[in-house]
Amino acid sequence: LRDKLRLSFTMTLTLVLLFSIAGSIWAAFFYARKLTSPILELSKGTSAIAQGNYNTSIPVTSNDDLASLVVSFNEMTRKIALSTKEIENQRNYLDAVMKQLSSGIITLSDKATVLTINESAASLLEINEPELIGTSFFDLSKQNKSLEPLIETIRSEFIRARPFWEKNINFFGSNLRKEIICRGRVLTRDSPKNTVHIIVMEDMTAILQGQRDTAWSEVAKRLAHEIKNP
Repeated sequence: LRDKLRLSFTMTLTLVLLFSIAGSIWAAFFYARKLTSPILELSKGTSAIAQGNYNTSIPVTSNDDLASLVVSFNEMTRKIALSTKEIENQRNYLDAVMKQLSSGIITLSDKATVLTINESAASLLEINEPELIGTSFFDLSKQNKSLEPLIETIRSEFIRARPFWEKNINFFGSNLRKEIICRGRVLTRDSPKNTVHIIVMEDMTAILQGQRDTAWSEVAKRLAHEIKNP
């Protein structure tokens, strides 16, 4: 039976060797996948944050160094989500405040592109607010020739690039002659080329007209008094 036993032992040892190799390969893939799964989850979480999903959270499944990295990642995303929500709330608050202001406010980029404009400014200039966002403020004179004095004043201040300026400007609206006080301020952000121009306009037409009416009323009273004296 020596040859048969040798053959059976050879086949048995061969099968054991094959199963050992297959088991080793399977165990290697299993543990490699188990070790790299947190890194894969971190990669997916990073991609989600890059797309704007700041509520991404990765489950912690171990207690090793990768687990501490996952905990730090979750803490980072939580802080980013809170900061983003706070910025959004501040933006909504600022938008609400700008809509309630009676003063017209316009923000322009360094290339005179309209970034924001509130309802008071749109009403004062008699323009459509949504259509002006993203367009050049200097092109507004093509739509409304009466705004040329205002636009030319702002254009000259753009060239001067003074940090603060104030001008009285008169132009004709659809119904009457408007007199406004226009104030501008330049805010420099990351670099001198990245600036924002804030323009605040106050409609002084009613106030000045009231002052004129008061002055003429006083003149009329004095004239009437002088006429009655004789």
